[in-house]
Amino acid sequence: MDNGCFHGMSDGDRDLYVKEISAVAAPGARLLMIAFKPSGRFGPAGVAQTEIERRFTPAWALISATDEPRWTAENRFAARFTARSYVLQRQT
Repeated sequence: MDNGCFHGMSDGDRDLYVKEISAVAAPGARLLMIAFKPSGRFGPAGVAQTEIERRFTPAWALISATDEPRWTAENRFAARFTARSYVLQRQT
């Protein structure tokens, strides 16, 4: 489960993240990732679905990608961003 970690990493850290998680995940393991989309504004860099696919394949298959509900105004920082959830499965 990655709830907002990957989208804030640098390019180099994202490469290491994929390498390390791929090394320890058993074939068939699933990874649920929730990440902000790129917004170009102040805050986390965000990540596009195309980048998720590029970085994780062929070791992982993207099973689903869906928009998350918008945050409420009570969490003013998070309400500025749009998030997506991704389910990836480790390939053999």
